[in-house]
Amino acid sequence: MSGHKLSRVAAATFTILLLAVSASAASAASPVRFGAKLTSNVQPSNAGPAHDCEPTAGQSCTRVMTQALDRESPKAPKDGTIAKIRLIAGESGQLTVYIAKIKDGTMAKVMRKGPVIHFDGQPDNILNYKVETFNVSIPVKKGEVLAFKSTSTSVLRCNSGGNKHLIFQPSLQVGQGFQEADETDGCSMLIEAQYK
Repeated sequence: MSGHKLSRVAAATFTILLLAVSASAASAASPVRFGAKLTSNVQPSNAGPAHDCEPTAGQSCTRVMTQALDRESPKAPKDGTIAKIRLIAGESGQLTVYIAKIKDGTMAKVMRKGPVIHFDGQPDNILNYKVETFNVSIPVKKGEVLAFKSTSTSVLRCNSGGNKHLIFQPSLQVGQGFQEADETDGCSMLIEAQYK
């Protein structure tokens, strides 16, 4: 093989290797997430004032995600540890994060309890919506979903109907078996988990 052909082969090989390394770096830079797909363009439509729990306002409830905004499934794609919780809220408030399992679309049980999160909501006169991020360490198993407990919440996007999450009142407790939901809700829960 001539030197000219050899240098072309070497250049082509180098280009292929460079593309492979770039693709690998790009995939390594993309965090693995599940739950709602949150960006600064996701509006917490009709989330304020904060929605009370149903059927009894003023008492806490557990909301369990059954459909994830802009994702095919709400379920965790693999076993691992959640390192960050991301959310979009219409106004300030707090919630307690839970990891749950759903069954038959109308039943759920909570598997693990996470931390209480205090969030700020959206500032006045905004052009892009604020995604708030919180450091956590919560084990999760493949197929589990996000849930949270609160008395009222604006961590919602309410712009269509359907069954996007289940509501349990009284709140679900770790260690209970599967419970039948008291209500279903057509608002999307604006909460997302990011793996470590």
